Amino acid sequence: MDGTSFTRDVSVGVSLDLSIPPGNECLAGGLVGCSALGLALSSLVPDVSASCADDGGGGCDCTFDGTSGGDSTGTYTVDRTAGRLVIDPTGDAITYDYCIQEGILTARETDSQGLEDQVVQVYACQ
Repeated sequence: MDGTSFTRDVSVGVSLDLSIPPGNECLAGGLVGCSALGLALSSLVPDVSASCADDGGGGCDCTFDGTSGGDSTGTYTVDRTAGRLVIDPTGDAITYDYCIQEGILTARETDSQGLEDQVVQVYACQ
């Protein structure tokens, strides 16, 4: 960060085993097979592969593996009084509660505005 603009490069490792029980909406009442479900799930997150296999009881056992991420640039503003950081990478501003301590910035999205509201982001100043 340089005062009004930022560049962010994020990489997230994903490794997940998931069991989908029989009769679940994901399986559309038995109309969608496990391998087709795996292909559909693979298309959701770039660079993360998913595969599903029949568990022998009408459900599916699925695995996800890979690394996803990317970079973004944009502008930001800081409201030090409120402890809020507003980041605008794409024209859709996102507000974060933030704290800076000993050269470490932590931020968490406020008001469930997007996908990052459950993630605390940690940045080291360089």
